[in-house]
Amino acid sequence: MDTLPDSGDPKMNVADRILPRALTFRACGGLVLLFLILGSAVAIAAQSSPDATTLRIEHADKEPQNWLTFYGNYRGWSYSPLNQITRENVKSIAPVWAFPAGFPTGTAGLRPGLEAAPLVVDGVLYLEGMQNNVYAVDATTGRQIWTYEYKWPEVKTFSIRGARGVAYGEGRIYMGTQDNHVVALDAKTGAEVWNIHVEENSDCQCRITAPPLYVKGKVLTGNAGSGYQALRGHINAYDAKTGSLVWHYEVTPAPGEPGAETWAGAEENYWKTGGGGTWFTGTYDPEMNLIFWGTGDPTPINGGLRPGPNLYTASLLALNADTGKLKWFFQETPHDLYDYDSASEPVLIDMDIAGHKRQIIVHPTKNGYTYEYDRETGKFLRAFAYSAPNWNKGIDEHGNPIP
Repeated sequence: MDTLPDSGDPKMNVADRILPRALTFRACGGLVLLFLILGSAVAIAAQSSPDATTLRIEHADKEPQNWLTFYGNYRGWSYSPLNQITRENVKSIAPVWAFPAGFPTGTAGLRPGLEAAPLVVDGVLYLEGMQNNVYAVDATTGRQIWTYEYKWPEVKTFSIRGARGVAYGEGRIYMGTQDNHVVALDAKTGAEVWNIHVEENSDCQCRITAPPLYVKGKVLTGNAGSGYQALRGHINAYDAKTGSLVWHYEVTPAPGEPGAETWAGAEENYWKTGGGGTWFTGTYDPEMNLIFWGTGDPTPINGGLRPGPNLYTASLLALNADTGKLKWFFQETPHDLYDYDSASEPVLIDMDIAGHKRQIIVHPTKNGYTYEYDRETGKFLRAFAYSAPNWNKGIDEHGNPIP
């Protein structure tokens, strides 16, 4: 044991001399522990706090000249407040420039054209072609700034279905591909930053066709398929800087997980390929830190092979943006027999209902009805038909279809 030098005070015993050092060691240990706790807190806060791009998209109304994400804002509005074009002057619009988004070099035979509106970021248009080629174009002149040509595998186990757009975040462009890659490009040069392979088309019978959703340093993607393919829907969140997987959410639950009982008795464990494709981009509520994402129909289309409601297909999901944990869900077409996906975008709106301000989600579906929910709790508020659905006699007060 170390001891302190003699102080020269005969009244100071050994305990008096050792105790100050022990207290010093204890204080230092406490400071180290405090620094570790503070360091962990800072790391957690940095991981969960919004970055510059997330804040820009959250406040998209402050820069209407830009279109930073697929819907223009996190709420899924697809609405621009720009008013230079009016009913009165629209007849006078004339072309200023045109950009050919045809076959890039070396990809003859692939499907040409555009299926998605561009992103607009500080005067640059970012376009995605049908074969996952990406173009950066000067918005004023139409001058091509750069082109990225995606390298397709020599043997394709999939058909070209199209590509619905890209995402932007922190100086990068993000894209999902039809052979299940997620790619990050430098927004200034078009150089590939990272490229990850999610899964084989032949294994999942799926592809990525929708634009990713950029949220808080993460890139979120779903997968696409149909009721005639052995698909298991999922949503993945990747680190926007590195491409590493942050979290993974499976739409159809495995045995022992909540909702697995809704596949009870299904032959051949159909939950493994139970559908629920997440083929269209979701929306995000920064205040609640929730991702809202719709899911597709169950597989196989023959409902006799999959008794039960078949969660969480044909549903609206609310997931924690940091962890991917399910907070609430609502199944809009239980035991779907008609390919009535619930995959369309959830639209976030604040409105007065019975004199009270409510934060709600408006969600149209392929089953002919539009649903409204409290977006914090998932409580069903009402549904109304936007067509003439003939597969039921209406929706009851709980949101269930009336046979």
